Amino acid sequence: MRITGDNVYFCGTVYDGAKAFIGHVSITGLISSTPTIYYYYLDQYSSVLKRLVAYDFNGKQKVVAVGTHHFINNGVFTCPYDPVYHPYTCKCYFVVEGDFYNESLLNYPNIPYLATNDTYHNEDITEVIETPNYVALVGHYYEVNSPVIHPCQKGNVLGSFPNNGHYYPSAPEEGHSDYHGCVMNGDTIAVASLSSYFDGMGMVQFSTNVRVFDLASMTNTEAQMVPLNTKSEPYDLVYMPDKGRLVLLQDICLPPHPCDQNMFMHLEPYTPAPYVAKCWYESHWNKPFYSLDRLSGDYYLAAGGQYWCMKELMNINSGGCYIPDNINVQALNTLPFITFTHSYINKTPNISKSPAYIYVGGSIRQECF
Repeated sequence: MRITGDNVYFCGTVYDGAKAFIGHVSITGLISSTPTIYYYYLDQYSSVLKRLVAYDFNGKQKVVAVGTHHFINNGVFTCPYDPVYHPYTCKCYFVVEGDFYNESLLNYPNIPYLATNDTYHNEDITEVIETPNYVALVGHYYEVNSPVIHPCQKGNVLGSFPNNGHYYPSAPEEGHSDYHGCVMNGDTIAVASLSSYFDGMGMVQFSTNVRVFDLASMTNTEAQMVPLNTKSEPYDLVYMPDKGRLVLLQDICLPPHPCDQNMFMHLEPYTPAPYVAKCWYESHWNKPFYSLDRLSGDYYLAAGGQYWCMKELMNINSGGCYIPDNINVQALNTLPFITFTHSYINKTPNISKSPAYIYVGGSIRQECF
């Protein structure tokens, strides 16, 4: 969910079928008696849109989203794996770029669609991050087993995607999960994924690897590792510019606490590792949280469903409902980048439009807003 002015854009999948959508609602409309939500369904070659950015550009709003489509062989996309022995790995990763003016999709019904994997090339693009000068599309490049980033032009994201590929050959195994990231200062971004490494006994252990990239030079400027003692995907990552900290939200096994705890970890990306980072988890209700966002000053917000919490970054003292602790953050080597180009599949999916109204028992549930 992203906000530009009075416009709220969000994405997901319909619950009764494999059909991705982009939605819109206005903030002023949410306080009216009959708020209208508009849905644009990508009803061809799309199952879900997972992440999006929205920003103002030349008098309109740009919405760029990443998603997936599960298939065997559908006549348009060929499964890059053997569909007989690996039927659930036939997945197309794609990016869409919509031009909106409030609730109106200006390039309706021909929103462009770009697939990032095929029989000969396999990029799992799972994150999109907007910075002042770029839209970064981030994922895993399977042929070379490394993180991949496309720093795209904000006015022509899909058009600049093919000639803007950068991958980072990595010694540790990264990208076991989707990549999750956030914008930092200027055109720097931070990304995190479930990763693995060999310990001193030669045994495979799991970690979350966090890397900072400068999009202007495509340099991996910082790299750190959080040991997990479990296998879990990062939920979210947010940057707190006033203190130069990253807050990582993820389930983690951190003895002597019961495993696995839904932990908030305060990382210091500009402090040379190893160092000790502060962390905490909610202990009263044991409610999990799944997303983060920054509020004003040193406050951040976490949501987990029909509940949320607000936390002040520097207040890590033990309280009645949360438990503080520390975690040892390890150093990682930064990685050089290699550029590449590739011809990607471009399609124009069928788009259907539907307004919807929020009613529960004939009345608006204002508390939901």
